[in-house]
Amino acid sequence: MTFNHAEFHSRRKSYKFIGWFALAIGLFFFIEMDIREPIPMNASRAVAMGTMFVLGGLTMLYFGYRLPLLEVTDIVHDTTKRVTASELVHLMRIDSETARRVLTKLLNLGIVRVKDPALSNSCEPEFEAVK
Repeated sequence: MTFNHAEFHSRRKSYKFIGWFALAIGLFFFIEMDIREPIPMNASRAVAMGTMFVLGGLTMLYFGYRLPLLEVTDIVHDTTKRVTASELVHLMRIDSETARRVLTKLLNLGIVRVKDPALSNSCEPEFEAVK
């Protein structure tokens, strides 16, 4: 299985767009509660609809901005060789700081381990999956 960075980024971009759009709609319902002109809604319907849209928007924003831990876990387990932060940068098209944060988080969770630096030719640490 190869990682498709275009699909990964388009999915995250759509989560972000839908999240911001739903958040704006939810806030519109809260503002519309007092105004009677465009859409007359009573308070209970406006609060219910606004809360639903705001919570849905915040959930979508979470999925759009979260660290890609599951994707990196799949990459680490699918490859037979070791993975470095720079390889993640090139493979996933993410910035180097995000790649380091993801690998540090996976190391703290015990999903990956650092390969012995004496056996490595690389300047940066190499990570391998814990079996």
